[in-house]
Amino acid sequence: MFGFLPAPCGTCHSAEHSTYRAYFCGLSSTLAREYGPAARFFTNRDGTFFSILAAAWSEAPPTSSTTTCCNPLGRPRLLYDQSPHASYAAAVSVCGVHTKLADDAEDEAGLRRLVSSLGSRSLHSWVNRASTMLDQFGFPTEKTAASLKSQRDYELAATDDWRHAAIPSQQAYGNIFEHTSRLDTASHEISAQTSGLLQSLGSHIGRLIYLADAYEDKAEDKAKGRFNPLCDSPKQKVIDSFEEEFQQIRDGMEQLQPVRHESLLRSILVDQLYQKCALTFDLSVAGRKSKTRLVGKERKKKHWWDDCCDTCYCCDCSSGCCNVDC
Repeated sequence: MFGFLPAPCGTCHSAEHSTYRAYFCGLSSTLAREYGPAARFFTNRDGTFFSILAAAWSEAPPTSSTTTCCNPLGRPRLLYDQSPHASYAAAVSVCGVHTKLADDAEDEAGLRRLVSSLGSRSLHSWVNRASTMLDQFGFPTEKTAASLKSQRDYELAATDDWRHAAIPSQQAYGNIFEHTSRLDTASHEISAQTSGLLQSLGSHIGRLIYLADAYEDKAEDKAKGRFNPLCDSPKQKVIDSFEEEFQQIRDGMEQLQPVRHESLLRSILVDQLYQKCALTFDLSVAGRKSKTRLVGKERKKKHWWDDCCDTCYCCDCSSGCCNVDC
C-alpha cells in the first residue's frame, strides 16, 4: 500500500501543519526539479513523512526556500526542498510508485493489468535516476528491490501466516526508516541504538501496511480466488494483530529522541495513524466521526489563484479541523 501514512490533521490550526505543508510542497517541488513536472503527481504522504524523519536527525536546520509550489500564480510559501532529505524522499517516492505499478501488473487482470504494466515500463528512466540517487546516499537499493520482487514467493510459502508474507514490506520499510539517520553524517554520529530503533519502527510499519492492505482486499481476493493470508482469519484475530503491531510502533516512538520535529512525528505515527487504522479495521474509537470531507460553502473560501498542494485534503479525520485556510 503506497501513501499509507496520515497527515497531522489533528493539528491543522497549529504551526505543525504549516511545517508539514512545507515538507509536502517541498517534496512536490523536488520531484518536479529532479524528475520533471509530471513527477509532481507522485507527491504523497509516505514520502512527506520520510522527508520529515530524515530532517529530524540533522543537527543543521533543513535548507528552505520561499517560492510558489505547483501553482505559479499562488503566493510564495516556505518549502523545504533544498536538502538531501527532500531528494531522498523524492527518490523513494519514484521507486515506490514503480513498485506499486509492477505489483498491480501481476495481481490485476484485463485493462487494469495493461495500464499498470504500461505505467511501470514508462517509469524506467525515472527509476534508474532515483536508484542512482539512492545508491549515492548509500541506501541498499539493489537488496531492497530484490526483497520486494520476492513478494510472490513469500506469499506462496506463507499459507495463512500473514507475518511471513509481510517480510518484503517489513524489510523495505525497515531499510527506508533506518537510512533516514544516515543522510547527514557530517554533523553528528547516530548511535547504533537509534539506528536499530528506526529499523525496528520501520519494520513494524511495513508489517502494519501489509496487514491493512490484506484486510481491505480480503473480500475481493476471496471472490477472485487470489492469495490473501487473512481469508480464513476471524476479525478479532486480525484486530489483535493490529494492536500488537501498533503497540510496538508506540513503544518505538517513545524511545526515539530526534533533534527536531518530535511532536510532529508523534502526531503522525501515533495519534493520526491509530485514527486511520481505526477506520480501516472498523474499530470503535471515542470521539471518532464518520469519514467525510468538507466541501463547497463548508470550507473557507480562497482565491483560486492561491490554491496549491492542499494538504488539508490529506486529512483522515472529520473533526472540522480543515475548515480553515491552512
